[in-house]
Amino acid sequence: MDISNNFSNIINDITTEYYNNNTKNNFFKQNQKYELAEVIVRNIDFQAFLSQNIYRDASNSNHIFLSYPNIKPILCPSTYKPVIDFLDNIIIQVINDGFNTFYAHVDIFSVTPSSISRFKNLISIFMNSSMSLPNSRVDYLHTFFIYNAPSSIKTINNMLKAVINPSFFKKIQSKKEEQEEKERLQIIHQKAKFKRKIELKRKDCLI
Repeated sequence: MDISNNFSNIINDITTEYYNNNTKNNFFKQNQKYELAEVIVRNIDFQAFLSQNIYRDASNSNHIFLSYPNIKPILCPSTYKPVIDFLDNIIIQVINDGFNTFYAHVDIFSVTPSSISRFKNLISIFMNSSMSLPNSRVDYLHTFFIYNAPSSIKTINNMLKAVINPSFFKKIQSKKEEQEEKERLQIIHQKAKFKRKIELKRKDCLI
């Protein structure tokens, strides 16, 4: 059985049952999401779930992958520290294995300004708490790659500036932007090739 699919099915079933028994309330939306997260955590193997969604790459073991859409259902104040501790243990493993830095790859699909507001304390704890290594997480971080950045990313960045170390922002690379730059360079290259072809044809006509 695919473990990730199994977790997904369990979470979907719990979510459906929860909202069948608790009408969605926009006024208490945040509290409901926190309560639902705690129900989910009580009904899954929490450590196995984290291992499935926060992990080192087998081929490049100083690269750490995390999926926000996948871990979002279990995020609430009572899980902030366990999630950060789990990630810290992976970072410590990377450094203890002889790497000076680590690369983070984070899928932020479905991140919104409201979710940033809801998880601002989690981000603040991660940025400001210490771990059992000589330097901070940001010091060990080489590059923070983000995938599936939303159209509201500028608004989100402005919200995060109050809690995120400025040096962290310098290490962020959007894979979407990187791809767009690659495509832009390809277009320039194609235009240059086309221009050279025209120039060669003109020379042929003059001969």
